[in-house]
Amino acid sequence: MPDAQEPNVIEVPEPGVASDPRDVTRFVDRLVHALLTYGGGGGRLLYAELGSAHDLRWCVRMGAADGTERDVFVAASTSKGGFRTALARIGHHYMGGQLYGGASQVILSVDGRRYAAAFYMANDAWRGYWLRVYARRSE
Repeated sequence: MPDAQEPNVIEVPEPGVASDPRDVTRFVDRLVHALLTYGGGGGRLLYAELGSAHDLRWCVRMGAADGTERDVFVAASTSKGGFRTALARIGHHYMGGQLYGGASQVILSVDGRRYAAAFYMANDAWRGYWLRVYARRSE
């Protein structure tokens, strides 16, 4: 159980093999899990932006020891509605109920390792449809 001084810790489950974007809970868990586990030590940034009907990609940007960065494709949403539903799921589960946008800082846990994470999201016509999640190992 978390210490009283510590923010709530959100466990990120192993999403399994399936990556069907219609299963929004598993799809979102797969995205966040990828952020924390890709590259052997965790990516630094999960990002997505609805640029056009053909650009519904979710990527992790990873940093290397030599200071370079590379982007890794994780998954794709199948429609604008599916993209927005995934954003809403992230807002609900990882950002304390912020379905249409906002910011949140949380502690995520996967496989016994903890990560500090900062979520920034917009999910409305005025600000657009995008997500940025920054994470770093907190232990």
